[in-house]
Parts: sequence; structure tokens; C-alpha cells
Amino acid sequence: MKFNIIICAIAGMAALVSCGTSRKAASTEELISGSWNITEAMGHAVTTRDNAAPTISFDIDGKRVSGHAGCNRFMGGFTLNGNGKNSISFTPLAATKMMCPDMETEQNIFLALDAASRIKGSGHDSIEFRSDSGEVVLKMERQ
Repeated sequence: MKFNIIICAIAGMAALVSCGTSRKAASTEELISGSWNITEAMGHAVTTRDNAAPTISFDIDGKRVSGHAGCNRFMGGFTLNGNGKNSISFTPLAATKMMCPDMETEQNIFLALDAASRIKGSGHDSIEFRSDSGEVVLKMERQ
């Protein structure tokens, strides 16, 4: 009898442990899907001017990206590599060409998108794009 209780207790603990580890990891598509506020680009905090917060949105089905870099709007395509490394690459992006008082933030965002090759998620509320060398080039928070 005592042996059966011990076996049941061990089986119960094993079931609880396996429940905690059976959660499926989010796919890269699920990780980036939707709209994001850009909070840091190329190591510089992104500042908001005139309610024009830099944003980026990913249309997973159409493989399209669009956003606002603080002054100009941009759009283009992207490719996700499903090789388990959360890889991303962008087609050349098209952007409007207005001049604004602060172009540094915008330039940093475009440099970051050009350098981005890996995606690192922190739950579903924030993500980072990293360069090939592992440097964080862009930080975003879900809208």
C-alpha cells in the first residue's frame, strides 16, 4: 500500500512537471505579427515629437512591413527564415522624403532595419532585432 502511494506521488509530480514544459514556443510569425512602437534604434532611445511616435507593423500574410520613422513613412517587404534561428531580412524599403528638424532618430531606424538579421522576443510584449554579430539594433514594444 505504501509503495502504491509513493508511485502515485511520483507519477503526479512527473505529470505536473511535464505540463509546465509542454508549452509550444511561439513561431517567428506569431512573435512579430502586428504593430510595434520603436523604443530604441542603434543604441539610442527613440524620442517622440509632435505625437509622431516611430512605429512598425508586420503583415505576416502579405510579407509586408510598413511604419513611421518619426518623420517619414516607409514600406517594403521582409522574409523570415524558418530555420529555428528567428532570422529576418528586409527588401529595400521605400520611404517618403520630407525633411524634419530631427532626422537622427529616423536615420538610426533605417540603419537598424538594414542591419537586422535576428529576432529575439521577450514574451509577446517586446522584441529586439539584432545584427549578425549579436548587437541589439532595434527595440520595440507592442502597441
